Amino acid sequence: PWLDQIYVEYQERLFILSNQPLSLREIYLHQHYPKLQFIKGVVKKPYPDGLAFIQEKTHVASEHILFCDDRLFTGILAAEIAQVPALWITRPIRNFNNRFWHELFYTALRYIERNFLRIAT
Repeated sequence: PWLDQIYVEYQERLFILSNQPLSLREIYLHQHYPKLQFIKGVVKKPYPDGLAFIQEKTHVASEHILFCDDRLFTGILAAEIAQVPALWITRPIRNFNNRFWHELFYTALRYIERNFLRIAT
């Protein structure tokens, strides 16, 4: 529901920057959000190349971009490097029924990231 609301207002300026783009996800999103743009051909996060590409394409200053990601050591770190405000998604939607091992792996990584942050601060 939140993507539906945002899409109405910002459909020309919404981007997906994924280190592991899934073709099924891309097909689904293109069917439901045809103006959503996928960033491809850039160095993976945490390198800020994808965010720099978005800035160049939209001519929007970094402080006026909001980057949302569920990984601290990739996406949120890329936003920090690019000096782009970030929203850390701490409870992403997961699909253990269809992708059990994949989801378990990333759930473990997120757990490690959260605990690292607690220890470091």
